[in-house]
Amino acid sequence: MSLPRKLVFFTAIGLGSVVAVGCVEPRHRWDRYAERDDRRCAGIVDRIDLDRDKIREIEPTGRHRDALRWYRDDLEDARRDLDRCRYAG
Repeated sequence: MSLPRKLVFFTAIGLGSVVAVGCVEPRHRWDRYAERDDRRCAGIVDRIDLDRDKIREIEPTGRHRDALRWYRDDLEDARRDLDRCRYAG
């Protein structure tokens, strides 16, 4: 490999790693929101997680359409409840 090729190669690697690191948000940035959610809205967050898991489980099979519809509706309601919980006085 000639010097210019090596330079281009290592520059590309260096820039790629800088971009990759810049795309990851630090966890501490969201801790205050997580703490608030944990205290006041933990039950609703758990409900959202359960609904998402059930939808992922049922959807690929094509079966249990009524249950799938119920989980989707409940997920929408839970998101609305979470907004109310987070932004209520």
